[in-house]
Amino acid sequence: MAPARKLPARAGEGVALPPSEFPPPGPEAGNIASLRIRNLDAPRPPGRLYPNAGPIPFETPLFRGRVLVLVRTRPLAAFGRARFEGRQRMFEVQLQGEFLQQPSGTVYFGCQVPRPMALSLVSRSLCAMILKVLQRLAREMRVSFGAADGSELPHICYPLASTMDRIVATPLRADGGGAALAPELGGDIDEPADDVAARRRGKWAHGGFRQGWLYTMSFHSAYVDLLGWEACNLPGLPNLDLHQFWGTMPFHFVCYDLPDVHARPPAAGAPAPAHAEASVRYFLRFECQHESNLRVERADGGDDEAA
Repeated sequence: MAPARKLPARAGEGVALPPSEFPPPGPEAGNIASLRIRNLDAPRPPGRLYPNAGPIPFETPLFRGRVLVLVRTRPLAAFGRARFEGRQRMFEVQLQGEFLQQPSGTVYFGCQVPRPMALSLVSRSLCAMILKVLQRLAREMRVSFGAADGSELPHICYPLASTMDRIVATPLRADGGGAALAPELGGDIDEPADDVAARRRGKWAHGGFRQGWLYTMSFHSAYVDLLGWEACNLPGLPNLDLHQFWGTMPFHFVCYDLPDVHARPPAAGAPAPAHAEASVRYFLRFECQHESNLRVERADGGDDEAA
């Protein structure tokens, strides 16, 4: 296994390659023109993160590292082909980086949309069916349709530690060294099966996320076709157009904690607190937008790059 590259320098301590200057992928990436991904908290816009293009460095105020986004194309692209051949997965995200502030309590990972959803009765019924399927697959799933005033955004989230397919924690030295011992992105992330099983039961030997460590993580899904903008492969359900749930909205991959909630936990027996925007501290937010939504916004006079 080739050694991992050293992480980009911290802001103010050298020049890191910003995602906006990362060259677009070539033909080996396949037909990915319908999908646009960007880091919403990039120090410099637009923070584009190209899929099927290799690990891309990124930074937010609270996290820095590299991300590799792989999406299934038809036919399969040359880049990342081995991650999809013989498998049902539709996309995979591999992430390697460090927390720049100490996480507080449970760290969550999942997806959300930026505004309240306007669901018809049919769409709401379909949502309920999808959620039942997903809850059978992941018991710790947290779901909210959001608040009408936008104080809580619609989301599906899980505890990061028990949700990731693989996590490898590598200690970093005070001089920034140690990253060369971490797994390289692009292949299998080697976490022992016993460690994976214990982590998913909430018995992670590492204990919890903290500063001073480099985390190499991967997550994949067989249930969302990003290029087709569909929910797919759900038992007993046909493929479902995501526009009927989200309209022209993008969705965001998010990683966050709730410091205020952790500092003042609810009383025993009280309902779980809302993941309100006023309480959320985002470590990262990656926006995924489909070209079909951008066409609508351009027709309405919207800003293509801002969409």
